[in-house]
Amino acid sequence: MKNLLKLALKLVTKLVIKRYDPYIIAITGTVGKTSTKEAMVAVLSDKFNTRGSAGNLNTEFGAPLVFLKQGKAGESYLEWASILLKGVSLLVFRDKDYPEIIVSEIAADKPGDIEYLCSVIKPHISVITAVGEVPVHVEFYNSVEEVAKEKAKLAFAAKDNVFLCFDDPLVREMGEGITFGFEKEADVYIHSFEHTQKGVSFAISHNKKDHRFHLPLIGKPAAYSFAAAFAVASYLGLEDISSDNIFSPPGRMSLLEGIKETMIIDGSYNAAPASVFSALECLEDFPAKRRLAVLGDMLELGEHSLDQHRKVGERARSVCDIVISVGELSREMNSDYHFQRSEDVASFLPDVIKKGDVVLVKGSQSIRTEKVVYSIMKYPQKAEKLLVRQTSYWRKKDEQKEAEKKTYR
Repeated sequence: MKNLLKLALKLVTKLVIKRYDPYIIAITGTVGKTSTKEAMVAVLSDKFNTRGSAGNLNTEFGAPLVFLKQGKAGESYLEWASILLKGVSLLVFRDKDYPEIIVSEIAADKPGDIEYLCSVIKPHISVITAVGEVPVHVEFYNSVEEVAKEKAKLAFAAKDNVFLCFDDPLVREMGEGITFGFEKEADVYIHSFEHTQKGVSFAISHNKKDHRFHLPLIGKPAAYSFAAAFAVASYLGLEDISSDNIFSPPGRMSLLEGIKETMIIDGSYNAAPASVFSALECLEDFPAKRRLAVLGDMLELGEHSLDQHRKVGERARSVCDIVISVGELSREMNSDYHFQRSEDVASFLPDVIKKGDVVLVKGSQSIRTEKVVYSIMKYPQKAEKLLVRQTSYWRKKDEQKEAEKKTYR
């Protein structure tokens, strides 16, 4: 049934693309895919009817959904049947509001993913964000270079042009294209970067002109994402590029108010070594009385796992007043406090934080560190909008987990 569903989804998606002929921008990378997609949609929407894939729908089953104008994957075969029927309706009845530009996030969790998705979605523009020294999912490849080789397939698939993060050597070597980054040699050069109480400020130099931007986000990854969007928008002919509609997707280094007049840097969506080191750099630069970090396991690192957790722990201890680790692998961080589950941290942390603290929360998806964020956020009633994994699917998973615990007891 799963293979049949995959085939049907591929067929309907290809037919819809052929009928409406949208301009397709595909984004891949180890870190920054979703933030870059959101920045791209925000910038391009000023001139074009633009739609981006919802959340992190970037797999062989998730990536096609944006072309069917769907924002949620099916949780049963009945729901998938409904999604396919809606796709068929786009073929039968012409949708006058179908997007001119579609921005699709593409995953490369295992070898062959990019090649398959490019057989469904043939992009006009490809954007490669970063690979990093030890990317997530590396356990499914023989080396980091193989991860880069897989992601490079998206660059080769572009009909018009490719946009590459110049600062990542593995990405820079993927071929000719328009580059963006903090190094002066980049075509779209980011400089004069600084944190403010309301986010980040930086300049972009392009075609011998400087442009200044302020974003309600934190960290250099925000600048990278916006620079990629700026580069694509310039290529497509936009002259007055605005950052007014930029915001941070939930769990991707979003800045939230916490209890006791604290601030939370919410990176709970996922974690890989490159993104955690970047998050710790953000925390180090952010004004605070005390800096705390709650760091969960970084999964799918294969043979690099123990070494990378130790290195993250060392860096965290150099930045933070208090380091709290969550999970089994994170024991290697040599933190001040260690817990097995995010729920345990959620019970512990509210009593520990003080006025003026800034708390970074980051971990791989299955560690569920958003539960830690929920325990200290000032407005928990807004959790469904501000936090990741708040859908009925995740609630059901939590309920099933609790039921299994009770049965075991």
